[in-house]
Amino acid sequence: MSPSIEKFDYKDLCSRLGEENPELVKDLLDTFIDDTYKRLNQLDLTDRDKLQRQLHTIKGAAGNVSAFAIQTVAIKYESDLKSGKSIDIPQAIQSIKSEVDQLVISAQEFLELNND
Repeated sequence: MSPSIEKFDYKDLCSRLGEENPELVKDLLDTFIDDTYKRLNQLDLTDRDKLQRQLHTIKGAAGNVSAFAIQTVAIKYESDLKSGKSIDIPQAIQSIKSEVDQLVISAQEFLELNND
């Protein structure tokens, strides 16, 4: 079964993996979600350079697991930081956490659909 999940692109991820493997998708998403929450929870809100680097890492990792909604938010805030724009850092972090929360829900829906 190939569900259409809003927060990550299952077909794209399977294409990257070279196979349709729901268990591997689950493992990759679990690792990405855990790592992203850890990165966001350990940020020093006063260090814009570190935040920019973490956003760059999250952006890349999100792309690797086809979590394009998270990638889009990370791209926006990383770009704003690079250009020197003033951003609400706690809001930026909360925006990404919110997208990760939605990915968790989508991943659970994906697993339910593939366990039938």
